[in-house]
Amino acid sequence: MGFLHDEWQINRLKNPPSMSVHRYVRAVLACCVMLTLFVPLNRPVFGQNRAAAPSVQERAAFAQAQALFVAGELSEAADALERFLGTYQQSGVRWEAKALLGKIRLQQASYQAAAATLAEVIEQDPDGGYLDQARMDLASAYLGMGRKKPAMGLLETVSMSDAAPALRRQAYDALVDLVLQEADVVRAVKLLV
Repeated sequence: MGFLHDEWQINRLKNPPSMSVHRYVRAVLACCVMLTLFVPLNRPVFGQNRAAAPSVQERAAFAQAQALFVAGELSEAADALERFLGTYQQSGVRWEAKALLGKIRLQQASYQAAAATLAEVIEQDPDGGYLDQARMDLASAYLGMGRKKPAMGLLETVSMSDAAPALRRQAYDALVDLVLQEADVVRAVKLLV
């Protein structure tokens, strides 16, 4: 067996495996390197419609609106967000800005305006990282307008989503409160089981 094994190794050295596999692997690696080097991250790739990364001015304008919101200056924050959305219509953070504007409208008790803005955010940016919070805010806007059924649907969606545990718990608690108010025994049992 040792002789055959040695002979196999000698033949392997004399006749190396086909170079086509090695060329293929090198070609694939070269393509990956070329894509990494020459395709900018903020440009559409292979037909995708990716928004451009926000410019310094966009980030500054959005940060100013966020700071006003955190400071409790709701009217000023809403005005700043309206200006931002008018100026930077194709911004990569426009849907996040609209979600914040919807939250502000909700806190101002402008339920119709909040619902319209938040529904647009949910419809137009279904992959946004702030989607579950936008659903919670939309549910609150619906409740403010007396529309309990769509609010319950949104709360149920958030309570069963991959959202942060605190947000899921908040949605679940609000849903349980609504179900108890409506005396919906079937749904209450379903939630508790």
